[in-house]
Amino acid sequence: MPKTGTTTIKSFFQQAGYRSSHWRCQPQLTDGNETAEEEFCGTCIQKAINQSLPPLQTCGGYDVWAQLDYTVPSDNTLPHDDCIFPQVVYLEEIHQESPHATFLLNRRSMSHWFRSVDKYHHLGNRLIPCRGKGGTPVLDPTKQGQEDKDAYEDAIVAWNQEHHVQAVREFVHRHPSHALIEIDIEAPATAEYMASLFQTTAEFWGHKNQHKSVEESMPQKQQ
Repeated sequence: MPKTGTTTIKSFFQQAGYRSSHWRCQPQLTDGNETAEEEFCGTCIQKAINQSLPPLQTCGGYDVWAQLDYTVPSDNTLPHDDCIFPQVVYLEEIHQESPHATFLLNRRSMSHWFRSVDKYHHLGNRLIPCRGKGGTPVLDPTKQGQEDKDAYEDAIVAWNQEHHVQAVREFVHRHPSHALIEIDIEAPATAEYMASLFQTTAEFWGHKNQHKSVEESMPQKQQ
């Protein structure tokens, strides 16, 4: 999910020696000897699935996928239909290819998350047409502009909780071959916890790609 520490996660694993991607992937060409031009992971995965190709291997075969989802680029501030959340709508296809993959469910304070989404290049608007399990949209785009601020925030937060957090938890429960790690990216203990799980140093964990006003409102790491 965007704005939940995905840049931090990618940096952490990359420094620890894992081949990692974040939002953009380097697809494999069909001959297997070269790589195609870099593209958004979400669009690459969707195209691979539509062509009956293994999505993860086709889109780079990384050790770590820090952010798979895609929304219309930030230079378009209006609601748009171009939105892909593979970690919600393509979980079965990911399972078929990688039945023992570990899922990392990275969470944060919902009020901080919404504030970050709301301030980051109109991301709130760009999330409106996104659809989760069963095709449920964040908000009905026809009602855009009719919702008050609180209703708008409640709808986006509720969609995140039901169609991202709960969807991943339920999926792993149904497919116990997967491991599920849940972290609070704002918790001071997360750095040591991640370091212990992946046998590396906590120094590799740090806040990345953070909006200043959100950063100032977040609790600081204890010394």
